[in-house]
Amino acid sequence: MLILRHKQPLYVLVVPLVWTLVGTSAAWLLDVVPDLGLLVIGLLLLTVTIRQWIVLPDS
Repeated sequence: MLILRHKQPLYVLVVPLVWTLVGTSAAWLLDVVPDLGLLVIGLLLLTVTIRQWIVLPDS
């Protein structure tokens, strides 16, 4: 929820995005369909972050 409220520094997003890549590749290779939701959440996080950096003024 904190990520949605304020403009976050980009280094805060490194671990979640890396985990999204690792988890998605593992889900794909091991054929664990429910874990493919990690990809959706990772893309959503990336989209919200980019939108915040473009739309929100510096605070």
